[in-house]
Amino acid sequence: MKKSNYLLSFGITISVFAFIVIVASCQKSKDSFDELSDTKGIDLNQKTSSATFSHCLETYDLWEWSVSYACPQNSVELELNKKDIKRAKRIDSIIKANHPKYPVTSPVLVDPKQEAPQYFSILNYGIPTTSIIDEVGSAPETGGSVITLYILEYGSYGGVISLGIKNDAYGYSRAVAFYPNTNPIVKGMSYPGIFTNTSGLAYTYSISKTATFLGPFLNYLSKRQTPSVSHNYTINSFEGYHLFKEAIGLIGISLPTLTTSGDYPHNLAQAIRTWTPPANVTVNREGGFIPLRQGDGGDL
Repeated sequence: MKKSNYLLSFGITISVFAFIVIVASCQKSKDSFDELSDTKGIDLNQKTSSATFSHCLETYDLWEWSVSYACPQNSVELELNKKDIKRAKRIDSIIKANHPKYPVTSPVLVDPKQEAPQYFSILNYGIPTTSIIDEVGSAPETGGSVITLYILEYGSYGGVISLGIKNDAYGYSRAVAFYPNTNPIVKGMSYPGIFTNTSGLAYTYSISKTATFLGPFLNYLSKRQTPSVSHNYTINSFEGYHLFKEAIGLIGISLPTLTTSGDYPHNLAQAIRTWTPPANVTVNREGGFIPLRQGDGGDL
């Protein structure tokens, strides 16, 4: 009888142990996030075939804001993401090594819209100019100037959009950004705008076109025909993105469509990453530095 009870007890123990092993192995297969999100030695086929991971196939931690595809589905998209991260890290190292020129030394990832009571601190890039009319007063109106929109993406809510005018034949180069004349500002209120000189700053992407005549473009940008009137800055409604978009539209540059409003350096950069531009527009996705200021006029 004792032997029978012993065998019964031993059988139950073995069964329980086997059950625990099976449960443990099942739990391990379902809890595969760490393995699936590890980008080292990534195997897309293996990751795609997993039915236990219900979210995106990739996570990039700090650099997730900089990638073309939130959920890469193939090796091409994955390689583009890796290239995007490499670019973002290069810009990050440039900014950290030249921090006096930049308002922040790490990507801005905190949403400023969560601040109360609706006050927004604007991160101003560049050095204020005295007058935008004087600043671009010597810009050659003919002769094939290159107009460039420079985008510095630095986090989801950081960065700057600058507008550049360059004519090598005349030895002329300018780049400006647009901001309110005070800081912080209140959502929904309009403020007189100011321009800053952003020559020499780093950028992540650029969109360029050679223009044969700059008259209407310069008229709109500087309001030189109505010097007593200035552009007004309103957050999300009329920022540098809106002003420069209207200006470059006068020389035939149309920007890619944005899926969301606000946070324009980041949102425009996202759109540029996978955008196919028109034949007469050049897109630089490698980044670089805005050309240094050249030529007479303004605060030089």
